[in-house]
Amino acid sequence: MFSTIRAALEAAAPNDEICILDAAVYEEQVNFYEKSRIVLRSEYPESDARPVIKWRDTENTGPLTCQDATDEDKITFDKNGALRIMKSRDITIEGIIIDGGGTFIFGAEAVWAEPGGPCRYPNQAGNAGMAIWRSASVTVRNCEIRNAYYGISIKDINEGGRCGAC
Repeated sequence: MFSTIRAALEAAAPNDEICILDAAVYEEQVNFYEKSRIVLRSEYPESDARPVIKWRDTENTGPLTCQDATDEDKITFDKNGALRIMKSRDITIEGIIIDGGGTFIFGAEAVWAEPGGPCRYPNQAGNAGMAIWRSASVTVRNCEIRNAYYGISIKDINEGGRCGAC
């Protein structure tokens, strides 16, 4: 019914299942944003021939300056990923290969500051295959995550709650 995963996901409603029927490479960033109770899966999740989501996220790399670090909209490094699950819940990903498009390290010097202090701490990070950002109840089964600096980057709503080495 859809030629891209993105289009299928945009049309999806709670309790929908998106089944990818082929083992093609989908060169697109897939975003679950404010979605709930959705399954994205391969038709044959345990097969060696699985669909691939391939995307090298070179946009979500901020903040790049001390000024950017004061603007929530420019703090995007923790949302970097080929497949992103953001502000969502009860999401299942099954039998998909997630490819970050190659390791991509990014950052800037003197971005972060202690309260009231000068900006002197760097923001150093890298691209992720999957980013789970402020979401709950995410299940990942029979997936392979490859070609990214982080496999899965997880950020919760608590201060400092980021796990990039998962």
